[in-house]
Amino acid sequence: MDSLTAPGKTLTQRLNSFAIWTLGFLFVIGFSYFQHHPSGDGLLLSFNTGTWIVASVFIGLTLLYVARIQYWVSSRLTRQLLLCLGLILLPGLLPKSGDLLEVGRFYGLLGGALFLVCLTQLRLSESQTRSVIMAILAGVILQAIFGWAQFLELVPEGWFGYGPSTTRPFGIFRQPNVMGSFLATGLVLSAFLIGWQNREESKNCWLQWGCVLLPLLIVPLLVMLNSRAGWLGALVGVAMILPWLYRQVETRKLLIWLIAIFAGVLIGLALLAANDQLATTADRVQIDPVRRAMYPVVIDLFQANIFSGVGLGNFESAFNAFAADQYASGEAVPSGVTNLHHPHNELLFWAVEGGLISLAGLLLAAWFVLLRVIKLGWLKGLAFTGLFFPIVLHTQTEYPFYHSAIHWLLFLFLIYLLDSQSGEMKVNKLRSTLLIGTAGVVIPVCISAFMITTLQAAAILQRFESAPDSPPEMLLDIVNPMVWRDRLLWQVRTNIMYGGIARGDLSGVPPFIELITERIEDKPRWQNYQDLIFAHDFIEQTDQADALYEEAEYRFPTRDFYRLESGTLTLRSYEPEPVEVEIEQP
Repeated sequence: MDSLTAPGKTLTQRLNSFAIWTLGFLFVIGFSYFQHHPSGDGLLLSFNTGTWIVASVFIGLTLLYVARIQYWVSSRLTRQLLLCLGLILLPGLLPKSGDLLEVGRFYGLLGGALFLVCLTQLRLSESQTRSVIMAILAGVILQAIFGWAQFLELVPEGWFGYGPSTTRPFGIFRQPNVMGSFLATGLVLSAFLIGWQNREESKNCWLQWGCVLLPLLIVPLLVMLNSRAGWLGALVGVAMILPWLYRQVETRKLLIWLIAIFAGVLIGLALLAANDQLATTADRVQIDPVRRAMYPVVIDLFQANIFSGVGLGNFESAFNAFAADQYASGEAVPSGVTNLHHPHNELLFWAVEGGLISLAGLLLAAWFVLLRVIKLGWLKGLAFTGLFFPIVLHTQTEYPFYHSAIHWLLFLFLIYLLDSQSGEMKVNKLRSTLLIGTAGVVIPVCISAFMITTLQAAAILQRFESAPDSPPEMLLDIVNPMVWRDRLLWQVRTNIMYGGIARGDLSGVPPFIELITERIEDKPRWQNYQDLIFAHDFIEQTDQADALYEEAEYRFPTRDFYRLESGTLTLRSYEPEPVEVEIEQP
């Protein structure tokens, strides 16, 4: 009998081990994939695409493990958060929200919920949990090394597009503030790992001393990043974890850790002084005037649509129109803010789009997590609050979860870490595992195929846009255009339009006008208005151009808009600098 069941047990144990190893790989290397890409956030960034490939493999292996053991594990906090997720997304079913399936973050939320549920299924032991934290810190160290290399070695316009003259090493994230909150979380997490082992286990431990000296690597980068979110996240996070750390570790190690932080600050300031950047750093200590002026307008917009919001996915168009109306009525508001698709505050974002319903879901989720923190006692609870603080702070000043998928998954792991401290896990016997086992195969296969073809589309589009003489036919090699759909349509229709104009054929202009007109409904940006004005002028649709010119000036009163007065058709969409195409007007 034992000989018959042994192979099954071995497979079960292997699935469990593979899932944990994949989780560790995700936090060390899986999120660090890089390839050149045109621009954007979310899945338009290659490292996010790579992150979800590895995350999908982890989810698949965990579901296969669950199908093998035939048990489903849940916790009270997980069930509460899933109910909150349903409440947050509920306004997406209202008519004003349009199609919820077209809202990109809907899939990120569902993927994150499944990731959290899968973490719960593994029921990691303390040693396994520490190993995952070590993997996270290894990923932080790799990003820090990458940041140092960017600061010290890489040349401007080099392979990674970074030069020492910027003095803001952003790692893989392409954005200094995202790098800042990631490093700040790593700094606080290193303190947590120092204090988690008891005194007997921590003696002569290389891991402990590595964590104690880690600030020498991280803190100078935090200083040089000039990131308010990174600075404040690290400062408050460290302050919150210190009382618990004082109780957990010997005084000598704690003092060395604090000295390492102080030394790291001095090193960072010295490097900034050597690059004449101290004045810039001092300026960033002040509150950003753009946010200070923008937040009141966002709050007014929320109050005007307080119950059901403006609809999920409609923030940019609603804010642009609302701010323009306020500006026209004489109020001092930042009308015409360029490309504002997020108010740089996650609570306000969901409040405006989903109204009180989504806001209630978010606040309830925060309350349930806070209750779990309180149950740990004030010392350990304060320490866990310090773990969450850098990322939570960043969500209230920018949108890190949309820029970096690993921030979202790291945040969910911290929630699991908090939940695991209570030990309140409920185990349920599964009657059937067919659906879960099938999902364990289908999810990683489908997600990986989608993400890999998305990377292929990005690579082709990058080559096409970087070489002016690239034939449009190369875009036909793209297998999956879904993520890059808007940009691809723009490239295709502009090429068709230019080619036709060069032959004296204007039939390609109306399809281009139709595309940009549709885009303005969701993204009323000044570039799109300027393109439309020029295109209508070019085919002598003066009345339409006049109306658009007036609307553009109303929506963007601080921008200068121009009319087409020659045979030069200038398009601005998706271009960092205007691209002028000289043609002979028929």
